[in-house]
Parts: sequence; C-alpha cells; structure tokens
Amino acid sequence: MNRVVVTISCLIALFCTIETSTHAKEVPGKGPVKVFIMAGQSNMEGHGKSIHIKMAAEDEKTRAEFSPLLNGEDYAVRKDVWITWGSKRQGELSIGWGAEYGRDGKGKVGTELGFGWQMGELLDEQVLLIKWAAGGHSLKKNFLPPSAGGPLESYTLMVDEVHRVLDNLKTIYPDYDEKLGYEIVGLVWFQAWNDLCDGSQWKEKPHYKSYNERQAALLRDLRKEFKAPEMLMVIGELGAGSPTHQKHVAFRETQRAMTLTDEFENTTRSVPTLPFWDIDPRFRSNQDFHYRGNGKTYYFIGKAMALAMSELLQTQASWTPSER
Repeated sequence: MNRVVVTISCLIALFCTIETSTHAKEVPGKGPVKVFIMAGQSNMEGHGKSIHIKMAAEDEKTRAEFSPLLNGEDYAVRKDVWITWGSKRQGELSIGWGAEYGRDGKGKVGTELGFGWQMGELLDEQVLLIKWAAGGHSLKKNFLPPSAGGPLESYTLMVDEVHRVLDNLKTIYPDYDEKLGYEIVGLVWFQAWNDLCDGSQWKEKPHYKSYNERQAALLRDLRKEFKAPEMLMVIGELGAGSPTHQKHVAFRETQRAMTLTDEFENTTRSVPTLPFWDIDPRFRSNQDFHYRGNGKTYYFIGKAMALAMSELLQTQASWTPSER
C-alpha cells in the first residue's frame, strides 16, 4: 500500500478514532523503558507558546482534546513519560519543553508534547524522550552522518547526548529499573528548512536528491551507533512557510521518498504537517517557518508523529498496544 496514503489515514484517525485519556497513568507497567530520540532543527526545538495549550482547552472546538493537558489551573504532568534536553533540562513531560524552558506560561512547546502524550497513552512501559535540536542546522552541513561524509558537529553532539543520558539513567531518574533496562525504539526527525534553502540541492536532478541519500544514511548510522538494527524512524514533512511553492513540494517528495524504498518501507513513515497549518490570529506568536508559533499546531504534529510511530510498532511482532 502507498505509504503516503497510510500516513494520511493515520491523520484521519488522529481526529476521528483516538481519544486522549482524561487521566495519565501514574505508574507505568513493567518492561524496559521505551526510548525515542527526537532530533532536528528549530521546529524540533519548538516555538509554540505554552499558553496556547490553555487557550485551546478553553475553546469549545478543541476542549476535549486539550483539557486533559491541564490539571485545574495548572498544566498536567505525565509521570510515565520522562524527557531530557541537555544536561540541565530533565524531568517529566508537560508544557515548557520547547525552545524556551519553563512551566510558568512563558515557556514554549514543540512536538514533544503531542508525541510524548500520545506514546504515554499507547505504551504500558515507561517512555523516555531524548531531545536534541539546533535551530538553523542543516543535514548537509551540520547533522551530516559518518557514512555520508561526516560526522559533523550536530550529529556528534546529538549522539553524545543520547549516550550521556543512557549511560546515566539511574542517576538522572532514580526510579529507573536497571534490571528491566531500556530499548531504543525510534527516531523522530523534524528538520528541513536550511536544506530546502540550499540552492545547490535544489538544482540536483531530481531536486534535493542528495538530501534523501543523507536522510537514509542518518538512520543507518544511528542504528549502527546504538546497536539498534530495528530502530524505527518517523519523518516530519516540511509544512511551514510557503506550503504550495514548487521547492516545498519537491522537498516533501524527497523527504517521503526514503519511506517508499524496499529497505525502509516497513520501518519508516513520513508525516504530512500541512494539515495542521493554522491561520487563526489568536494563536500566532512567531514567523511562518515556525508554524506561526502556534502551540496547537506543534501539539497536533507531535501527536500525528506518535500515531505514525504506533503504526510502525504494530508491524513489530513483539509489541501489543496498551489496553487502556
């Protein structure tokens, strides 16, 4: 089946068939911690305003989706989803894990909120999100993996951060059960803008051909680095800025191309983000290439990524969905 069709069906399920639980579980089930690496550039950092989550919870049209993210006048916290972003940012999932940190309403949100919240619902085990992102960094010049001519700085820093967290899990999270261990499940990759703007990649035939090759090398190299040969990958397609421009259309096609190959068709998915483009002026706080700084948009993109990841997980014989 065409993988784009599958992913769009996943997005339909996002709004029509999967409901967010009104109460996050307090105690995760037994089993290895499920680890997800979340990496990319500024849209993975996350530039949505945290206050948008509360605004969406107060809006009749979106109340059912967003009210579970609140706890009275405060924001809810998922104890079953751990998150780290650098040595000074580690804790439990809530708002405020975006480009600016804080749960005082001044912090920002990115895709980690929707992704982590949904994975917490779908998995019985403890979830860990290891986030590493850097605004303005390209796959060609910063995240370049070893087998494509690197490693360059951002790739190395990302890998070092994942190793740091996994090597110190008991110190960072005292509740971590070393006997149960952890499993690196997947990579969530949300990076595009700087490569899109690279004129030399646009001139390639087909357009951006080398980006597709580097994206595939990234997954192969991370699987090798972390000894996780079955690591899954979800790619957030470019959907901000000028969504109908020919360069944007061509770039989305090259992002998607990897998921359609025999090598990766069963272990990768590409998630369209255009369906979440929102022009409501109440939720604008940033530029178009940051999805207008819309916290709702970042949440929905993250949730769609989680649903794509769960679709991949269902193809793995060892996984069964939570009964909650």
